Amino acid sequence: MRRSPIVNRATIIFLILSGMFNLLSYSLDQMVVQQEDNIREVTREMNLQKTELNTLRQSLNTLEDLTYSTDRGLHNLMNNLDNISRFVQFFNIHSKSKEKVEDRFRQIFTDESISKINKTYQKNFYDLIYEINARMNEILLNFSYTFSSGRGYELIKDRINFRKTLDLKKIPEDILKDFNFDKFESDETIDKNYIIYSDIHTKLMQINTLNAELGYLSRRIIQPEYIKLFSNYYDILDQYSSSLSKKNYYILCSILSQILGITFFLLLFRSILINREKK
Repeated sequence: MRRSPIVNRATIIFLILSGMFNLLSYSLDQMVVQQEDNIREVTREMNLQKTELNTLRQSLNTLEDLTYSTDRGLHNLMNNLDNISRFVQFFNIHSKSKEKVEDRFRQIFTDESISKINKTYQKNFYDLIYEINARMNEILLNFSYTFSSGRGYELIKDRINFRKTLDLKKIPEDILKDFNFDKFESDETIDKNYIIYSDIHTKLMQINTLNAELGYLSRRIIQPEYIKLFSNYYDILDQYSSSLSKKNYYILCSILSQILGITFFLLLFRSILINREKK
């Protein structure tokens, strides 16, 4: 009786298929490792981009807040300056303006009440100077803190608009020392009062100019860069999603290859055992 060989055609086929799928599984595992490296690199880049986006968003928010608050407060400060300057001089008991309406003025106010009103407007004038300086100081502190470093600072540090903002000077605290509040009025004191008023008004106009500079930095410098960075960030998110999908695909294929490799390996043993029984 002729013996059946242990190794036949089916055995060789099962051996080859088992080896192929195990090699394929190993190759797919290596591809998974490569994708994990890619994912780590993309994640690092994504976190870096996210940090820069947050920094630019904070810079944009600061500029927009400063622009809004400066524009909103400037109109009130201008009106207060005009009103206080006018009335503090009008209620100077030695004012020429009062003399022109002496009779009617006397019917409403006494010298004592005029003096009290004048003192009130003097205090309001000093309070106004303090408020203007406080507003300037707030602008400088917020601006300097936000743009001391980071992506926003790098974008605008060489811009003249940036230097103009940092060069903003407050009103001298003693600017009203020569203002004629309650002394006799003359052409000289009137001119001096006007010069002081003009200096304060010029400072307020600097705030108005600063508002335009802040708007330029926001719209022309920071905002376009933010949009560009935002677009790049979403491109990186697409890369991350693609790498993650590839990794999962390779893992599934590797598992399938391992299953097929084991299946053909078991079929190989089954074929060998059957051939041995026939032998």
